[in-house]
Amino acid sequence: MSEQRVEVLSPHFDDAVYSCWHALNNAARVVTVFGGFPEDEAPSAWDISTGFSSSREAIEARTAENVAALLPTNADVCN
Repeated sequence: MSEQRVEVLSPHFDDAVYSCWHALNNAARVVTVFGGFPEDEAPSAWDISTGFSSSREAIEARTAENVAALLPTNADVCN
């Protein structure tokens, strides 16, 4: 019997890792819903407090972290 495809909609980065790690495998596809680039790239207070110089830089770092966190699952990652 083949594995059934699992589609996981993750509202934010890391939500899939923290909430359904047990269901993630090479038959899973994780889609981060609110992981896109903001229209205004000016850094927010959060970006500045965490050491980023722009919102784009923060999203790029979070995307890389998300991919690295999901790597052991062999899931297909769509950020």
